[in-house]
Amino acid sequence: MCRIIRQSVRKIRKPHHCWGCAQKFPPGTQMEYSFGILDGDVNDSYCCLDCSRFIDAIYKHTKLYSDCCEGLEFGEVRSLKADPHYYKIPEIVFTEAGLPYPSVDNTDEDSAA
Repeated sequence: MCRIIRQSVRKIRKPHHCWGCAQKFPPGTQMEYSFGILDGDVNDSYCCLDCSRFIDAIYKHTKLYSDCCEGLEFGEVRSLKADPHYYKIPEIVFTEAGLPYPSVDNTDEDSAA
């Protein structure tokens, strides 16, 4: 069970990795900071704004994850964004997050490479 205690957008002062895509971001980047309790343990993380919007849209438009912490592993959003057809993520998730929806052709080329 996950309980978010504090969540805010911050300008980071040192490099951080995004929980969603695992990309490293330099100081000065705006990132969403989350602090909460996960399975009885205190936990905090940073998420880039693209991943944050994407995750919010996933929860709103799909049944992929039933609560805020169930199933999402470090860096997993990168896979969800790269191959939405496999995960059956509707285009509205990308539209709402302000991200381009990958075409089927691009996904097939990436898989073949």
